[in-house]
Amino acid sequence: MGKQIRFFMNADDEMAFCNKVYSLGGVLVTRDLVEIRNGFLIENEPRKVYLRFPYSRIMLEDSGQLDVIQSDVIELVRCISRANALTYGRLWLPVKNDSPSEPSLIDAYYQLVRWMKTSCKLNTDKDCYIARGAYRQYKYGVEMMASPNTACRFE
Repeated sequence: MGKQIRFFMNADDEMAFCNKVYSLGGVLVTRDLVEIRNGFLIENEPRKVYLRFPYSRIMLEDSGQLDVIQSDVIELVRCISRANALTYGRLWLPVKNDSPSEPSLIDAYYQLVRWMKTSCKLNTDKDCYIARGAYRQYKYGVEMMASPNTACRFE
């Protein structure tokens, strides 16, 4: 269970989003808790990264990796750019209700959602957002893919 918002962002949009995360005191980390500095737009970075805040409670799995469900983090699944297509990304907050930092994490999540809703356009089905740079690509013919066979439409 949790809260999520789906979106399309290109590299420039991701940098703007990272700046919003940083302005809230957050950092981006991998499952190995390696901090990703200066954004995460390096080709070899993982598709899934996690937003960690100063108040985040961090729990580790036996493997030493971040326990996403038990930790106070927000999961960010990045968009994948392919030839003439961009696959959607997702911001996901697992809701636990048993953590002292949960209210602060929920507040940070909603501030990021508010940033998306004010900075991005909503698709015609009203279930996905598109940021400015990705929208320009869409206008030039790049498909915004909600699934391998389903493209999103924007006005």
